Amino acid sequence: MLTLYIKSIDSQKQLRTFECQLYQLETVLDTLNLIAAAGSILLETYIVEDGHRTNLAHQAFDGQDVLRPIWVLQTQWEALLSQPREVILAQIDQFLLEMVLQRIDQYETVMANYDCSITKLEQLMLKTQQRLRASGQRAYLLSHYQTILTRQHRYVDQAQAGRDEWLEKLTRLKQAGQRL
Repeated sequence: MLTLYIKSIDSQKQLRTFECQLYQLETVLDTLNLIAAAGSILLETYIVEDGHRTNLAHQAFDGQDVLRPIWVLQTQWEALLSQPREVILAQIDQFLLEMVLQRIDQYETVMANYDCSITKLEQLMLKTQQRLRASGQRAYLLSHYQTILTRQHRYVDQAQAGRDEWLEKLTRLKQAGQRL
């Protein structure tokens, strides 16, 4: 059993203190929201259970119904938990497969983008070599492009390593005998 303690100012600007005993935390939350919805300003709220006091953040109670969403959530969880274990595991397996495949696709997209950037940089380097005569500007540009190109190749290598890691996870997932 919970004992709820409330200090509030009601709609007539009167200071009110109140305590009551309730059986569920959800009922405590709903009671506080009902009081807030009636126009009272909550100043202090706490519960005592088994001799232990728990302060409640009275600012959080805005008059909105809290029980109905909790009951909906509880119903959803009960429905999920009432399903046979095999059905739940199959859903988890399918979810894992989709997530791993999505991650692999993300890495492949990143690699394709880097490859495109590398191709354009290589073309830019070639044009710079062909069109600019030997000069300090040419040397600077070619050095700058080479630095960027080296960095892009490193990014491709990192993306390939990440993709390979996820491909390995996919293989392990399949080898684990999970239904995919």
